[in-house]
Amino acid sequence: MRSRRSFRPRARALWLPAALAALAPAVLQAQYQEPPPPAAYALTGLTVVQPNGPVLDSITVVVRNGLIEAMGPEVTIPPDARVLEGEGLHLYPGLVDAWGEVDVAWPDARDVEDDDDVTAWSPPRSRQGFMPHRRVADHLAIIGEALEDQREDGIVASLVQARGGMAPGMAAVLMHRNAQMPWELVEHAEPGLSMSLRAAGGVYPSQLFGVLAFLRQAFLDAERYQVMRTAQRDGARGFIPPGWDPDYETLLVAMEGELPVFFEADSDEDIRRALDLAEEFGLYLTLVGGEEAWVHAEELAERRIPVLVSLDFPEPDEWDPEADTIPGALTPAAAREKEELENIWSNAARLREAGVTFSLTSGGGDGDFPEGLRKVVEYGLPPLDALRAMTIVPAGLLGLSTVGIVEPGRPATFMVATNSLLQEDARVRYTFVEGRLTEVDMGGGDAGSGEAPAGDLTGTWSGTLSGGGQEAPVSFTLTQAEDGSLRGTVEAMGDSDVPVSGSLAGREVTLRIEPDDLPEPIVLTGTLSEDGNTITGGGSTPFGELEFELRRGGGSWNAFLGGAR
Repeated sequence: MRSRRSFRPRARALWLPAALAALAPAVLQAQYQEPPPPAAYALTGLTVVQPNGPVLDSITVVVRNGLIEAMGPEVTIPPDARVLEGEGLHLYPGLVDAWGEVDVAWPDARDVEDDDDVTAWSPPRSRQGFMPHRRVADHLAIIGEALEDQREDGIVASLVQARGGMAPGMAAVLMHRNAQMPWELVEHAEPGLSMSLRAAGGVYPSQLFGVLAFLRQAFLDAERYQVMRTAQRDGARGFIPPGWDPDYETLLVAMEGELPVFFEADSDEDIRRALDLAEEFGLYLTLVGGEEAWVHAEELAERRIPVLVSLDFPEPDEWDPEADTIPGALTPAAAREKEELENIWSNAARLREAGVTFSLTSGGGDGDFPEGLRKVVEYGLPPLDALRAMTIVPAGLLGLSTVGIVEPGRPATFMVATNSLLQEDARVRYTFVEGRLTEVDMGGGDAGSGEAPAGDLTGTWSGTLSGGGQEAPVSFTLTQAEDGSLRGTVEAMGDSDVPVSGSLAGREVTLRIEPDDLPEPIVLTGTLSEDGNTITGGGSTPFGELEFELRRGGGSWNAFLGGAR
């Protein structure tokens, strides 16, 4: 269900360093491997929605050195700040996905073990999905760039479960910072042990009753292991001491209540089994998924067991909600499905009513946060509680003390949306993680004022970008939609097909150039002339300000220079 951004290949954009060498030679001569971001950012005219506290209007936020430097209705914008569009936008704490998903290079036992050497009734633990000591943090296959999609959805941190068995390993808490190495994303390497009732494939235990027996026996064996290791240290005789077992060592920490256990269970029966197992062995349990957790809401509240509720809701099959207008007209199958779905959608509201601590999650990366949010609110969850369940509640559960509250002096970790998150047209515009900006391409609709376009920019526009007394020729090829949104490419210094988006609202033009070799886009804003044949204006780059003039018609960059292509 969750929408994912599709990446398109981009040109090398070799024109840009050359063009900027003319516009800002001193910067490029410093030979930055990556151009530095602006000294500061400023957003004005924001509506700030805090999970705990009043909604604030007409707020200016200044970000510098990774922190929120200033925040309030009368904050002065620093002269060195890049000013981001904020009027009419809504600022929220960044979303924390307490059941997220990233690429993990998890070892597959079948890649290293010959099936002929595996005994079905006594397989190695790796084939059974029982490796509690392993850590997701040691097998991450991503860097910060790979999390851009999630940052564009407003997600600033996540809990990633170990997947693939009964006890496949320990989860990891990640901050979605723009890190260059996988381990730099890790905030907590051992936040808890991932468990489920998932059977092993083709080997014991391959059935539910076998899984339950195996897990109980594993905890009992860990207790016996501890007794024997203690006896060994005390010098006891008459037995062969066991070797060090990292899996049993991990289970012992879990049984002492010092290591949380994230137990994936959805059905009423599986949740009951998880609760019984936790009570028998003293586990500090957190339910993951919890589709029917509402059935056990009173017990969960009494035992203070949190639930990471999945927003990956099933779609109706027999029941058509839009056609359900006549009472009693549903078929028995449709009526049963309606009851099941409405129980799932109202699950979070029922947990709240019972006093259960819960978080709303993407369900392992498959759910849609905005759609799921609107659904649980429709079925009884107050909007402010829904916001808390996606921000400060999961932040608290995962030990993220710097996430969830937006105020001066704290790390600048938040998201900015085009509207209230409860509105269907709401889209994330900006996401900051510890002061680093991810700016979402709005497809040209972000700059428009709602005014009808005063012309049609479809075609080729050639001209110059200038700054610092220097000029660089460019040529844009644009296509304009009925609403004034623009798509196209720009060609300069011999390279083409660098993506461009933008809009025309009245005579106001916005063009966003997005080359690969800059951390942020080049944003040009200008005015279309009365005759509709010239655009003049200015813009900003990570290196400084520039001016531009474009004329309708002309050809490629080479043709603009008078050469032949």
